[in-house]
Amino acid sequence: MYFEKFEKVVPAVIGMQSLIGTSNQYPLSWGNYFWLHNGPRVLNFWAENLQAANNKFLTDGMVQIVEWIWDEGRTCIIKDERIPQDWYYQKLCFTGGGHVPVDIATDIYELIGDPSFELEQFTDPVSYWAKRGGQYFPNGCVRFNLR
Repeated sequence: MYFEKFEKVVPAVIGMQSLIGTSNQYPLSWGNYFWLHNGPRVLNFWAENLQAANNKFLTDGMVQIVEWIWDEGRTCIIKDERIPQDWYYQKLCFTGGGHVPVDIATDIYELIGDPSFELEQFTDPVSYWAKRGGQYFPNGCVRFNLR
């Protein structure tokens, strides 16, 4: 599959985001997924963490990203050395935008690392979800036996 990858410095401005409730202790380990304003969906950061990082670390109001563009979409990760690692979400969040193609997922995890073997959800979803107590179906659904 063909895709393009760009490293960019863009305004650290949140566009659309989900609307779950969160605490006010930063960095959050869980939060709202979001798109950059006029930009791609961010996979490895929460909206609240970017808002707080903007005041604390990104004093110029800009953030460094790596963006992937392919025929059917675009996405990015934040990769800014001014932000401490514990502010990032290492597993990647695909909620609201769906999974990226396996070639792009592979490229992302090669760039940021994959300590919890999340790439397996692209390369072998049956095994990935079985290890987590779920059953994967070819239509992309996962069922968990809740007792």
